[in-house]
Amino acid sequence: MSGDIDSRVSDPNDYESDSPGANDNASGMAGTIEAARVLSKYKFENSIVYLGLSGEEQGLYGGQGFAEFAKKNNWEVIGILNNDMIGNIEGVNGVIDNKSFRIFSEPVPANETDRERYMRRFYGGEVDGNSRQLARFIYSSTKKYMPEMKPNMIYRLDRFGRGGHHRPFNDLGFAGVRIMESHENYNRQHQDLRFENGIKYGDVIDGVDFNYVKKLTSVNIINLVLIGSSPPPPKNLAIGGIVEPSVKFKWDKNNDKNIKGYKIYWRETSSPHWQFSRYVGNINKYTLNGIIIDNVLVIFAYFCIFTVVLKIISFDKNLKEREEGCLSIPGYNANVKRPSSIKVTYTDENKKNKTLEANGLLATCIQHEIDHLNGILFIDHISKLKREIILKKAIKEYANN
Repeated sequence: MSGDIDSRVSDPNDYESDSPGANDNASGMAGTIEAARVLSKYKFENSIVYLGLSGEEQGLYGGQGFAEFAKKNNWEVIGILNNDMIGNIEGVNGVIDNKSFRIFSEPVPANETDRERYMRRFYGGEVDGNSRQLARFIYSSTKKYMPEMKPNMIYRLDRFGRGGHHRPFNDLGFAGVRIMESHENYNRQHQDLRFENGIKYGDVIDGVDFNYVKKLTSVNIINLVLIGSSPPPPKNLAIGGIVEPSVKFKWDKNNDKNIKGYKIYWRETSSPHWQFSRYVGNINKYTLNGIIIDNVLVIFAYFCIFTVVLKIISFDKNLKEREEGCLSIPGYNANVKRPSSIKVTYTDENKKNKTLEANGLLATCIQHEIDHLNGILFIDHISKLKREIILKKAIKEYANN
């Protein structure tokens, strides 16, 4: 996760004028530092690196230097989450929005080979590069764990004609995205501090909504936890099914003892998100019958199980209402009241008993997932009338599809 430690006024090379940079990009750096503070209490399978990159406005120098360092040292980089301006909710057009945000990603790796480009003409995948897949992952995890937020995938490296600090990593083939507010205020960024024609110019702290920064920081933390806990991918994946009424998969199983099994996702070629999935178990080959490979794109996933026993041993009697949603009933959300803080015991991957105290969003997520283990959905916590309305709509929509 990265932010930028520089700021600028109208002239990017003006190093003398006062340049607060409250939103661009103290907000991104604040989110990065806060994510490091929160997650420093936990250990993950993969390393999480928190970066403050300099020289962005003058030529992306900080990102370029670190990307080259990672490449030179053969780092296996899963993804770069670059945060730039995550604090403004009031657009220059007057729109006020504290829920939506943008995820910028380019379609295919910038360093793809001529052979890869040639093969793509025949097998598809022109919007399925590693950065675009990372963006899809962030989108889906946000919809699942923070349903009140509205992520928008932007099919472009960055804003029109521009490029951020994820670009140097993309240039070397690393997956990387930029996370940013949806509505920019051009009176507040890249401006000399002044009051002119009734308009206040300058990137000062009055233009930062701290609650919005908190939300987008939470988006990053959720995805850092998921990516940081992910197992290594299977090797030598082969996909076939030309002139056949099925799609065939074969792969080398990973030796990680924590991997429970594998899951296949697929979608129509024109769909921006993965629509369908099937869990196939801990095997190394599978045939997806009834699916014509000419009409779909497929992706492979794998699952890692760490927690063996999980039990809530105490909870706050004060209930807090939070909007929840779930991929079990996609597209439907409802306000659910749960304890605002809980204490749980669990057995980790090394069979050691642990205790965890969770508050806020994390407490909600844990309770939501424990419900799944007990066959309970979030709609079971709402009124019978509301539950029946949601179920009728979901069943009707499913039948129409």
